[in-house]
Amino acid sequence: MDSPVGDVPPDAPPSPENAGGGGGEEDSARALGDQIAALRNPPSGTKPGDASDNIVVGAFEEIGRIEWPTPIGALKTTGIVIAIVTGSAVVLLTVNSALSSVSQAVFG
Repeated sequence: MDSPVGDVPPDAPPSPENAGGGGGEEDSARALGDQIAALRNPPSGTKPGDASDNIVVGAFEEIGRIEWPTPIGALKTTGIVIAIVTGSAVVLLTVNSALSSVSQAVFG
């Protein structure tokens, strides 16, 4: 017994007339195939080898958009980071020393 799906060309869009009995899975597979084909084909305004396709060119475009700090600004930020790390180390060493003294006093 022929089903209506057998008479439909494979590239025909799904419709209620050619969906057949329980073609929900076939419809979703066809829709997924259509989405993949749309992603593989570039938009009509671009051509192969366009600058938007080249990852290196895109990376250099992004580098050009970055707002780089001045050398003085970078030096100030580096100084602040070093000061915070040094301050944290001093605080942690002080707490460690105090807890060590308490531990020695209690446990002998």
